[in-house]
Amino acid sequence: MVRDALAMLIENQGMCRVVGRFDSADDLIAAIDSHDATLYVFDIDLPGRSAFDAARLVMARHPRARVVFLTGHNHARYVSEAKAIGASGFLTKDQPPSKLIEGIERVLRGETLWEQEDRGNELIGDVVSKLSARELEVLGYIAQGLSTKEMAGVMCLSPRTVERHVARLMARLGVHDRLSVAILAMKEGLVVPKPCVKAAPTPGVAC
Repeated sequence: MVRDALAMLIENQGMCRVVGRFDSADDLIAAIDSHDATLYVFDIDLPGRSAFDAARLVMARHPRARVVFLTGHNHARYVSEAKAIGASGFLTKDQPPSKLIEGIERVLRGETLWEQEDRGNELIGDVVSKLSARELEVLGYIAQGLSTKEMAGVMCLSPRTVERHVARLMARLGVHDRLSVAILAMKEGLVVPKPCVKAAPTPGVAC
């Protein structure tokens, strides 16, 4: 539905002609030599082959083509991967139709979509990349919704120690409550760590 609606918007604007619509990256690759397009718009959540892998193949076959990713997950790691393959930017699904069209027009003019949309993501991604293993663990548990007492149990720490870790993490991220931490963790698509499993108690050994 999103694909067909976007195609209709593009053609109604008269900016270009849509030469192909595909249900998956594999379908596009199968027909890649039949569609020497100027611009390819990839949904990151395509079934089958990774949209990034498909985009690399498209750009190898058609070096002059420009690639944009359509996504509801504007994670910093996606941004980094898209830049690494030479994409022109992201279009987010929560934007109004006029913004989507504006973005496509900019790319067709030879511009990129990184300058405005991605500045905050780069800053956040830089901070997250420098977190310690323990801070990432705490970040994951907060995103999972665990209380201080629950975190203390799975991390084998005292509640007071957990509180210190949480306070230090908030200070590094520049936020002041757990909800903001959780939202940031989900926005970055961080994997929630698995709870540790306590072994049977051994005399003289503490977890």
